[in-house]
Amino acid sequence: MSTEATETTGETEAEGPEEPTARTGPRRRWVPIAVLIVVAMASAALTWLLITIFEHKQEAKSPFAQTVQLTDTTYDPAVWGENFPIEYEQYKKTAEDTDGDFVKVDPTADDPREYHTISRIDSETRAQKMWRGYAFAVDYDEPRGHEWALQDQRYTERTAARFKQPGTCLNCHASMPQVYDELGDGDRQAGFDALNAMSYDDAYEHASSSIACIRLPRPADHGAEDHPPGIHGGHQTGQGRRGHRRLRRQPGCHQPGDAHLCVRPVPRRVLLRR
Repeated sequence: MSTEATETTGETEAEGPEEPTARTGPRRRWVPIAVLIVVAMASAALTWLLITIFEHKQEAKSPFAQTVQLTDTTYDPAVWGENFPIEYEQYKKTAEDTDGDFVKVDPTADDPREYHTISRIDSETRAQKMWRGYAFAVDYDEPRGHEWALQDQRYTERTAARFKQPGTCLNCHASMPQVYDELGDGDRQAGFDALNAMSYDDAYEHASSSIACIRLPRPADHGAEDHPPGIHGGHQTGQGRRGHRRLRRQPGCHQPGDAHLCVRPVPRRVLLRR
């Protein structure tokens, strides 16, 4: 009996431990499903990224929705507003008193304006001494928005006949492309030269409106030659960008060396150094 038990025990020891059985339960079946979901999500994310890149490239080719065709002779700001409604609304706000310095006055035959701005001569007494010998010492009010640029220049004492101002003064205060086209018969450089040779009173007769949208920054794919004469230097040196429209910033009207122009006061000692 003991011999049979020993043989049975030996057979059991010889067989050894049993191998684990492969899992075939619910957990094992979920693995391929999970992998499939991850792959699908990664594919969707990659597709979305590629589509976004493609859309942005297309937007870069057409940075704005062109409702109307604009050309170098589109002078009316309202037409520009068809393509750039947000910017046009901002442009119209230049007529508002945003700084609270409008002063109501009684219009006269010599000055039909209903509002002036605060006089810088009165608020800064040192200005009269600093600008002594220049028209700015006689009349210089705080500037207003683009809407008033031409009107405020026309009716300031600085452009009175006694000062004999040149037509050059008009360049920074009116919608100039139309003036250049008229005087130069389509040649803006020739028109620019003709304007500068005039007196201010004669040049003013050719201005139809104040600074307008056509005078504002142009798309960056246009070179300096596409801009009105007299502000090329500003576009070449001011290479900033503004938002999705990719516009160059508004250049300063004045370039080094033109401090004699009547638009902006320059201390006398600066002029003497030049």
